[in-house]
Amino acid sequence: MEKIKFNNRGMTLIELLIVLGIIGILVQLIYSIFFVGNKSFTMGRDKGFAQQDARIAAEFINKELRTANELELEASELEDRSHYYSIGYERGKLIKKVYNDGLEDIDRRTVIHIESLESIEFYRGDDIGLIKVIIRTMEKSEAFKLDLTILLENKPDMSGDLPHHSEELGYEQKIYEIYYIKYD
Repeated sequence: MEKIKFNNRGMTLIELLIVLGIIGILVQLIYSIFFVGNKSFTMGRDKGFAQQDARIAAEFINKELRTANELELEASELEDRSHYYSIGYERGKLIKKVYNDGLEDIDRRTVIHIESLESIEFYRGDDIGLIKVIIRTMEKSEAFKLDLTILLENKPDMSGDLPHHSEELGYEQKIYEIYYIKYD
């Protein structure tokens, strides 16, 4: 019993290094799990915001154009109307404009941030009219693309799919603007 009682040597340096190594491995494992989880959460959140922006833009475009009774790509083709609207893409924003007697006013409530409006196509059939729109949004590093097909209820008069191009800030940016008249 005395031999056991007086044999209090403590920990050796090797035992201490082994314990520190095991603690280091556990801390690194916990940190990597936290880091991957945090990155996954951030990517999911950004993707969700990009999807939300695309769906808001799609809902707005659908609401505005579905009941239009005349659609054109040039304002001059609206037969000299005094009151008409346009939806367009400029510098990362989907903007609705209201024209009264040729004067332009941007509806500030409908400025929606999007990455691009990739294409707008009109389709006319005997009994239906369709508009196909491709919307692309971006939130930080996450992109989302939404294909939207709008069935036109009033089968409006419309003319072809002619995208406009302009040089801004040293790169080509597609700018689309759809002019339309709604029933009041």
